[in-house]
Amino acid sequence: MAQVKRRQLFAVKQIVKKTKISSLKKKMLFFFALVVLIFLVLIYFIRQERFLIDAITVDGVKTIPKDFIEKPVREIISGNYYFIIPKASAFFYDKANIIASISKSFPEIKSIAVDLNPADNNLSIIVKERSPKYIWCRTVSVECYLADQDGIIYKKSPIFSRSPYPVFVGGYEADPTFKSVSWGIDADELVDFSKKVKDLSKIWVGDDEPRIMNKGDGDFEVQFKSARIIYSKDVSLEKILSRVETIFSDSLFRARLIRSKLEYIDLRFGKKVYYRFTDEK
Repeated sequence: MAQVKRRQLFAVKQIVKKTKISSLKKKMLFFFALVVLIFLVLIYFIRQERFLIDAITVDGVKTIPKDFIEKPVREIISGNYYFIIPKASAFFYDKANIIASISKSFPEIKSIAVDLNPADNNLSIIVKERSPKYIWCRTVSVECYLADQDGIIYKKSPIFSRSPYPVFVGGYEADPTFKSVSWGIDADELVDFSKKVKDLSKIWVGDDEPRIMNKGDGDFEVQFKSARIIYSKDVSLEKILSRVETIFSDSLFRARLIRSKLEYIDLRFGKKVYYRFTDEK
Protein backbone atom coordinates (compact mmCIF):
# COMPACT_ATOMS: atom_id res chain seq x y z
CA MET A 1 0.00 0.00 0.00
CA ALA A 2 2.82 2.40 0.91
CA GLN A 3 4.57 1.59 -2.32
CA VAL A 4 1.46 2.42 -4.32
CA LYS A 5 1.17 5.79 -2.56
CA ARG A 6 4.79 6.58 -3.34
CA ARG A 7 4.22 5.82 -7.00
CA GLN A 8 1.15 8.02 -7.06
CA LEU A 9 3.03 10.87 -5.34
CA PHE A 10 5.89 10.56 -7.84
CA ALA A 11 3.43 10.65 -10.73
CA VAL A 12 1.82 13.80 -9.34
CA LYS A 13 5.21 15.46 -8.98
CA GLN A 14 6.09 14.63 -12.57
CA ILE A 15 2.82 16.09 -13.78
CA VAL A 16 3.42 19.30 -11.79
CA LYS A 17 6.99 19.52 -13.11
CA LYS A 18 5.88 19.11 -16.72
CA THR A 19 3.16 21.70 -16.16
CA LYS A 20 5.72 24.20 -14.85
CA ILE A 21 8.09 23.54 -17.77
CA SER A 22 5.26 23.95 -20.23
CA SER A 23 4.21 27.19 -18.54
CA LEU A 24 7.80 28.50 -18.65
CA LYS A 25 8.09 27.66 -22.34
CA LYS A 26 4.87 29.50 -23.06
CA LYS A 27 6.12 32.54 -21.17
CA MET A 28 9.43 32.47 -23.04
CA LEU A 29 7.66 32.14 -26.39
CA PHE A 30 5.34 35.00 -25.47
CA PHE A 31 8.30 37.18 -24.43
CA PHE A 32 10.21 36.37 -27.64
CA ALA A 33 7.14 37.10 -29.76
CA LEU A 34 6.68 40.39 -27.91
CA VAL A 35 10.31 41.40 -28.53
CA VAL A 36 10.01 40.55 -32.24
CA LEU A 37 6.76 42.50 -32.48
CA ILE A 38 8.30 45.56 -30.78
CA PHE A 39 11.34 45.31 -33.09
CA LEU A 40 9.15 45.14 -36.19
CA VAL A 41 7.05 48.08 -35.01
CA LEU A 42 10.22 50.11 -34.39
CA ILE A 43 11.60 49.23 -37.83
CA TYR A 44 8.31 50.25 -39.43
CA PHE A 45 8.35 53.45 -37.41
CA ILE A 46 11.99 54.28 -38.29
CA ARG A 47 11.48 53.64 -42.01
CA GLN A 48 8.69 56.18 -42.32
CA GLU A 49 9.62 59.04 -44.66
CA ARG A 50 8.85 61.64 -42.01
CA PHE A 51 11.81 60.28 -40.01
CA LEU A 52 14.28 60.25 -42.93
CA ILE A 53 16.66 63.05 -43.92
CA ASP A 54 14.85 64.95 -46.64
CA ALA A 55 17.35 67.62 -47.72
CA ILE A 56 20.94 68.75 -47.24
CA THR A 57 22.01 72.39 -47.04
CA VAL A 58 25.61 73.60 -47.00
CA ASP A 59 26.53 77.05 -45.73
CA GLY A 60 29.79 78.90 -45.12
CA VAL A 61 31.66 77.80 -48.23
CA LYS A 62 33.62 80.40 -50.18
CA THR A 63 35.85 78.55 -52.63
CA ILE A 64 34.33 75.04 -52.60
CA PRO A 65 31.19 74.32 -54.68
CA LYS A 66 28.35 73.17 -52.43
CA ASP A 67 27.73 70.12 -54.64
CA PHE A 68 31.23 68.87 -53.87
CA ILE A 69 30.28 68.59 -50.20
CA GLU A 70 26.70 67.37 -50.68
CA LYS A 71 27.67 64.45 -52.93
CA PRO A 72 29.82 62.47 -50.44
CA VAL A 73 27.27 63.18 -47.67
CA ARG A 74 24.46 61.71 -49.79
CA GLU A 75 26.60 58.64 -50.41
CA ILE A 76 27.08 58.21 -46.66
CA ILE A 77 23.34 58.39 -45.88
CA SER A 78 22.25 56.16 -48.77
CA GLY A 79 21.43 52.47 -48.25
CA ASN A 80 20.67 50.61 -45.04
CA TYR A 81 22.38 49.21 -41.98
CA TYR A 82 22.15 45.40 -42.15
CA PHE A 83 19.58 45.77 -44.99
CA ILE A 84 17.01 47.01 -42.46
CA ILE A 85 17.66 50.42 -40.88
CA PRO A 86 17.95 53.36 -43.33
CA LYS A 87 21.26 55.23 -43.09
CA ALA A 88 19.26 58.40 -43.72
CA SER A 89 17.29 57.84 -40.52
CA ALA A 90 17.07 60.95 -38.36
CA PHE A 91 17.87 58.70 -35.40
CA PHE A 92 20.80 56.75 -36.85
CA TYR A 93 22.58 58.90 -39.46
CA ASP A 94 26.38 58.74 -39.06
CA LYS A 95 27.26 62.28 -38.02
CA ALA A 96 30.87 61.42 -37.11
CA ASN A 97 31.49 59.79 -40.49
CA ILE A 98 30.06 62.80 -42.31
CA ILE A 99 32.41 65.18 -40.50
CA ALA A 100 35.42 62.88 -41.00
CA SER A 101 34.69 62.45 -44.71
CA ILE A 102 34.37 66.19 -45.36
CA SER A 103 37.53 66.94 -43.35
CA LYS A 104 39.52 64.32 -45.28
CA SER A 105 38.27 65.45 -48.69
CA PHE A 106 38.63 69.19 -48.04
CA PRO A 107 41.60 70.08 -45.80
CA GLU A 108 40.90 73.74 -46.57
CA ILE A 109 37.87 73.46 -44.26
CA LYS A 110 38.79 74.46 -40.72
CA SER A 111 35.62 73.52 -38.84
CA ILE A 112 32.38 71.62 -39.57
CA ALA A 113 29.06 71.71 -37.76
CA VAL A 114 26.40 69.12 -38.65
CA ASP A 115 22.89 69.42 -37.28
CA LEU A 116 19.48 67.96 -38.15
CA ASN A 117 16.37 70.12 -37.94
CA PRO A 118 13.61 67.79 -36.69
CA ALA A 119 10.90 70.10 -38.02
CA ASP A 120 11.71 69.44 -41.67
CA ASN A 121 14.45 66.77 -41.48
CA ASN A 122 16.88 69.12 -43.16
CA LEU A 123 20.52 68.18 -42.57
CA SER A 124 22.40 71.44 -42.09
CA ILE A 125 26.15 71.50 -42.70
CA ILE A 126 27.95 74.70 -41.74
CA VAL A 127 31.62 74.95 -42.60
CA LYS A 128 34.33 77.51 -42.02
CA GLU A 129 37.08 77.65 -44.60
CA ARG A 130 40.68 78.43 -43.80
CA SER A 131 42.06 81.73 -45.10
CA PRO A 132 45.64 81.76 -46.43
CA LYS A 133 48.22 83.77 -44.50
CA TYR A 134 51.51 82.01 -45.28
CA ILE A 135 53.08 79.84 -47.96
CA TRP A 136 55.29 76.81 -47.39
CA CYS A 137 57.48 75.36 -50.16
CA ARG A 138 59.43 72.12 -50.21
CA THR A 139 62.29 73.95 -51.89
CA VAL A 140 62.44 77.51 -53.19
CA SER A 141 59.32 78.04 -55.36
CA VAL A 142 58.82 74.27 -55.76
CA GLU A 143 55.75 72.34 -54.53
CA CYS A 144 54.23 75.11 -52.46
CA TYR A 145 51.27 74.98 -50.08
CA LEU A 146 49.01 77.51 -48.39
CA ALA A 147 48.88 77.83 -44.60
CA ASP A 148 46.13 79.47 -42.55
CA GLN A 149 46.10 82.07 -39.77
CA ASP A 150 47.09 79.41 -37.24
CA GLY A 151 50.11 78.45 -39.33
CA ILE A 152 48.57 75.12 -40.42
CA ILE A 153 49.49 73.91 -43.92
CA TYR A 154 46.35 72.75 -45.69
CA LYS A 155 46.50 72.61 -49.50
CA LYS A 156 48.68 73.21 -52.54
CA SER A 157 49.18 76.82 -53.51
CA PRO A 158 48.54 78.35 -56.91
CA ILE A 159 51.60 79.69 -58.70
CA PHE A 160 52.36 83.35 -57.93
CA SER A 161 54.82 85.50 -59.85
CA ARG A 162 55.38 87.28 -56.55
CA SER A 163 54.10 85.69 -53.37
CA PRO A 164 51.40 87.74 -51.61
CA TYR A 165 52.20 85.94 -48.34
CA PRO A 166 55.34 85.32 -46.25
CA VAL A 167 57.20 82.23 -47.47
CA PHE A 168 58.66 79.38 -45.42
CA VAL A 169 60.87 76.76 -47.06
CA GLY A 170 61.90 73.20 -46.16
CA GLY A 171 61.72 71.20 -42.96
CA TYR A 172 59.41 68.41 -44.16
CA GLU A 173 60.09 65.55 -46.56
CA ALA A 174 56.70 63.79 -46.43
CA ASP A 175 53.23 65.26 -46.98
CA PRO A 176 53.17 68.55 -45.02
CA THR A 177 49.36 68.79 -44.78
CA PHE A 178 48.15 69.84 -41.31
CA LYS A 179 51.72 70.47 -40.12
CA SER A 180 53.09 73.75 -38.77
CA VAL A 181 54.24 76.11 -41.51
CA SER A 182 56.96 77.41 -39.18
CA TRP A 183 58.03 74.06 -37.68
CA GLY A 184 56.41 74.70 -34.31
CA ILE A 185 57.94 78.17 -33.96
CA ASP A 186 55.65 81.22 -33.85
CA ALA A 187 55.14 82.11 -37.52
CA ASP A 188 54.37 85.78 -36.93
CA GLU A 189 57.51 86.11 -34.82
CA LEU A 190 59.65 84.69 -37.64
CA VAL A 191 57.96 86.91 -40.23
CA ASP A 192 58.51 89.99 -38.07
CA PHE A 193 62.13 88.95 -37.59
CA SER A 194 62.72 88.55 -41.35
CA LYS A 195 61.17 91.96 -42.06
CA LYS A 196 63.45 93.59 -39.49
CA VAL A 197 66.43 91.88 -41.12
CA LYS A 198 65.30 93.33 -44.45
CA ASP A 199 64.96 96.82 -42.96
CA LEU A 200 68.47 96.64 -41.51
CA SER A 201 69.94 95.49 -44.81
CA LYS A 202 68.06 97.61 -47.37
CA ILE A 203 71.31 98.76 -48.93
CA TRP A 204 71.94 95.14 -49.78
CA VAL A 205 68.52 93.63 -50.59
CA GLY A 206 66.46 96.61 -51.83
CA ASP A 207 62.80 95.55 -52.26
CA ASP A 208 63.64 91.86 -52.25
CA GLU A 209 61.16 89.93 -50.06
CA PRO A 210 62.69 87.55 -47.50
CA ARG A 211 62.05 83.81 -47.24
CA ILE A 212 62.65 81.76 -44.10
CA MET A 213 64.29 78.39 -44.72
CA ASN A 214 64.72 75.45 -42.36
CA LYS A 215 68.03 73.83 -43.35
CA GLY A 216 67.76 71.06 -40.76
CA ASP A 217 69.85 70.29 -37.67
CA GLY A 218 68.70 73.55 -36.09
CA ASP A 219 70.06 75.79 -38.87
CA PHE A 220 67.88 78.45 -40.46
CA GLU A 221 68.29 81.07 -43.16
CA VAL A 222 66.66 84.38 -44.01
CA GLN A 223 66.95 84.24 -47.78
CA PHE A 224 66.84 86.99 -50.36
CA LYS A 225 67.35 86.59 -54.08
CA SER A 226 70.77 88.15 -53.77
CA ALA A 227 72.07 86.50 -50.60
CA ARG A 228 71.21 84.99 -47.22
CA ILE A 229 71.74 85.28 -43.50
CA ILE A 230 72.41 81.97 -41.74
CA TYR A 231 71.68 81.50 -38.03
CA SER A 232 71.04 78.81 -35.42
CA LYS A 233 67.82 78.29 -33.49
CA ASP A 234 69.95 78.11 -30.32
CA VAL A 235 70.53 81.87 -30.58
CA SER A 236 67.67 84.23 -29.77
CA LEU A 237 66.24 86.28 -32.62
CA GLU A 238 66.94 89.47 -30.68
CA LYS A 239 70.67 88.67 -30.54
CA ILE A 240 70.70 87.84 -34.24
CA LEU A 241 69.03 91.16 -35.08
CA SER A 242 71.55 92.98 -32.88
CA ARG A 243 74.44 91.34 -34.74
CA VAL A 244 72.92 92.12 -38.13
CA GLU A 245 72.48 95.74 -37.11
CA THR A 246 76.11 95.92 -35.92
CA ILE A 247 77.38 94.40 -39.17
CA PHE A 248 75.44 96.74 -41.46
CA SER A 249 76.34 99.75 -39.31
CA ASP A 250 80.05 99.17 -39.87
CA SER A 251 81.34 101.75 -42.36
CA LEU A 252 84.01 99.47 -43.84
CA PHE A 253 81.46 96.69 -44.37
CA ARG A 254 79.01 99.10 -46.03
CA ALA A 255 81.72 100.45 -48.29
CA ARG A 256 82.65 96.98 -49.40
CA LEU A 257 78.98 96.13 -49.87
CA ILE A 258 78.68 98.96 -52.39
CA ARG A 259 81.63 97.63 -54.40
CA SER A 260 80.84 93.91 -54.13
CA LYS A 261 78.05 91.39 -54.05
CA LEU A 262 77.42 89.80 -50.67
CA GLU A 263 76.72 86.04 -50.83
CA TYR A 264 76.01 85.28 -47.17
CA ILE A 265 76.49 86.22 -43.52
CA ASP A 266 76.89 83.28 -41.13
CA LEU A 267 75.98 83.93 -37.50
CA ARG A 268 76.03 80.34 -36.20
CA PHE A 269 79.37 80.45 -34.41
CA GLY A 270 78.94 82.54 -31.30
CA LYS A 271 80.66 85.93 -31.44
CA LYS A 272 82.46 85.02 -34.66
CA VAL A 273 80.81 86.28 -37.83
CA TYR A 274 81.62 84.81 -41.22
CA TYR A 275 80.63 86.42 -44.49
CA ARG A 276 81.55 86.11 -48.13
CA PHE A 277 81.60 88.60 -51.00
CA THR A 278 81.65 87.78 -54.70
CA ASP A 279 81.93 89.88 -57.89
CA GLU A 280 84.47 92.27 -56.46
CA LYS A 281 84.43 95.50 -58.59
